[in-house]
Amino acid sequence: MTPTLGNDMTHLLQLLSALQIIFETGIEFCKDSFVELTPAQYASYLLKYDKQLEERLFRVVQMEPGVVELPGSDQTVLELSIVTATERNHLLEGVHLIYSSTQELDAKQPTFAERFDCMRMRLRDAIKITSAPDGISTSGR
Repeated sequence: MTPTLGNDMTHLLQLLSALQIIFETGIEFCKDSFVELTPAQYASYLLKYDKQLEERLFRVVQMEPGVVELPGSDQTVLELSIVTATERNHLLEGVHLIYSSTQELDAKQPTFAERFDCMRMRLRDAIKITSAPDGISTSGR
């Protein structure tokens, strides 16, 4: 296997992972969907995960933070949905792929949900979707 083919396969797997997130959440990610972590958030991240950062980190604005109770304490913290710059790019690329793969719908001025449903039907065998988010059709028709 050539390095290019290996890189292509890695990219494809990463893009499929991004599409899975899009299908699970129904979110039409755009550049405004992501905000770089603040210095305090970076510090918290580094403290929690104790690893070197190789790229910038972003909070996903459209995903609700989770509430986590700290063990042995009466305190709770908000846990943010965080992605790396690479993951962010793959999510944006996934949305672009949905738009470019459904260009035949352009004349009908479809919503993202309609494009999403069309793409979901095309990929239903490759990406297993157990349930669709609210507002997203699963009829396939």
